[in-house]
Amino acid sequence: MSNSIPPSNSVDPAVDPRASIGDLALISANAQLGANCHIGAGALIAPNAAISHDTTIGNQSEIGPGATLGAYVEVGPSCVIGADTKIREFVVLGHYVIFGAGSAIEKGARIGHGTKVETSVSIGSGVRIGCNVFIGSGAKIGDGVEIQHGAYIGRGCTLGIGSRVEGRAMLGDKVRTDCAAWVGEYATIGAESHLCTGTSIMARADVGPQTVLGEQTVVGNRAKLGAGVATFFGVEVGDGAQIEAGVSVEHRVSIGKGAIITAQSRVPARTVVAEGATFDAPEP
Repeated sequence: MSNSIPPSNSVDPAVDPRASIGDLALISANAQLGANCHIGAGALIAPNAAISHDTTIGNQSEIGPGATLGAYVEVGPSCVIGADTKIREFVVLGHYVIFGAGSAIEKGARIGHGTKVETSVSIGSGVRIGCNVFIGSGAKIGDGVEIQHGAYIGRGCTLGIGSRVEGRAMLGDKVRTDCAAWVGEYATIGAESHLCTGTSIMARADVGPQTVLGEQTVVGNRAKLGAGVATFFGVEVGDGAQIEAGVSVEHRVSIGKGAIITAQSRVPARTVVAEGATFDAPEP
């Protein structure tokens, strides 16, 4: 590794002489490198990219045109950061992370190995994203969100502050969660659904598209909700229960394990549906 700028590189005075640059790294014209930053061997810094002080770019990583990285950022080996992406201070990216163009990562976020983030994604401060996660274009990930390994976040999704998506869960396009929503491992949330504040979807539950779940709704393990279901505040859906398409469930309803609510039913407030029972009360 060289402690100065290799003569074969095309640089300008915006490169701080205290930057260290690895063998075969390419620093393009008009790039900016701050003091004490390290560019790994074989890395590429594209034109007009700006790397702040004390930031590390791993071997073979690529920083796209116009991208800006704040101080004390760590980018692992073989990462790709798209054009005009903005990364704030103290962010850590693992190996083989890919960020599409025009994305933004706020202070202190941590992204695991092999995660792919498409274009124009916004990631809030203190976010924790595990390995091999996919985040679709236009998604907005709020402050303090946790997304565990292998999860899939569809295009245009919005995850509210403090929400948690566990391993291998799948959120369809344009799913929206309010603050502190919880999606369990291997759960599936259909496109354009809305999970209100404090909603909990347990492991392997299946929530259909265009579903709206009210505040403090709890959906049990392996429960299944059809398309267009709507629940009000404080609904509890037991393990393995089934709520068919178009059902409306009013506030503080308890649906027992294995119960079935038939399509287009309306479940009145404070109803208790026994375990294994079938509730059939179509709306007039």
